[in-house]
Amino acid sequence: LVLNIDDRLFLIADWASMATISTRKSTLGLPFSNPWSISDGPSLEASSGTPYFYFTDMEMSVHDLHVKNKVR
Repeated sequence: LVLNIDDRLFLIADWASMATISTRKSTLGLPFSNPWSISDGPSLEASSGTPYFYFTDMEMSVHDLHVKNKVR
């Protein structure tokens, strides 16, 4: 099994940051970033290399994504 640096990062990381552009009136248009719980599979053998983010619709970044579906 050969992994590139991006794949290895998801294997060892439990958290990542995702940035959106704020859609809230007080911070409209400004960048907003916060930590997210991530996973790419239950183990090295089952690792997909694709990050999965776990969140709720109550999270503020999700409100931003409903307005403008673009992240960094």
